Amino acid sequence: MSIDKVPDHTAAGIANLLSQYKDSPTVLNFLTVLLSQLQPVEDDLVDLIFERMLATAVGVQLDQYGKVVGANRRGLVDDDFRKYIRVRIQANLSTGIVDTILDVVSVLVGNLVVRYDRIGTAAYQLQWETDSPVSGALLELVNEILLDISPAGVGYFATQGSLNPLRFDTAGQGLDDGEMGEAVAMSP
Repeated sequence: MSIDKVPDHTAAGIANLLSQYKDSPTVLNFLTVLLSQLQPVEDDLVDLIFERMLATAVGVQLDQYGKVVGANRRGLVDDDFRKYIRVRIQANLSTGIVDTILDVVSVLVGNLVVRYDRIGTAAYQLQWETDSPVSGALLELVNEILLDISPAGVGYFATQGSLNPLRFDTAGQGLDDGEMGEAVAMSP
């Protein structure tokens, strides 16, 4: 979002004067004094708005966003917490549509391709591949979000795999130095 600012209120005000007042030194001086006070106020207001937008907020401002959308910081740094807030907003608006589930999970696991497969009539499986496995607190967030956005009565199972499941080992003995994958989240 961009905020349009008037670069010079004094010049803009004088340019908008009616022609009969443009040559009056009293009016010009009055406008100059009055409008010169407006520029710092606008600059401060624009800074205040800009620093509190989700994309640029830090620290306490991000915590306020988190309170509004129901996202706890959980020790996350600002960039990760901002990403979690965006995901939480999308999850709060979700109705369990597959595209939303895929979008939310792909943002959390790092914009990777996430695959969705139905399992029977009331379950689904998510799979993603990554160079560095998603673990710890981030997996807890994925599981929490999936619990929140999955339709009622629908179970899920999530797995992550390596981008290079089969690669040569360093001793030259064959294709045995990769990992195939692991289960990372499951509905209760």
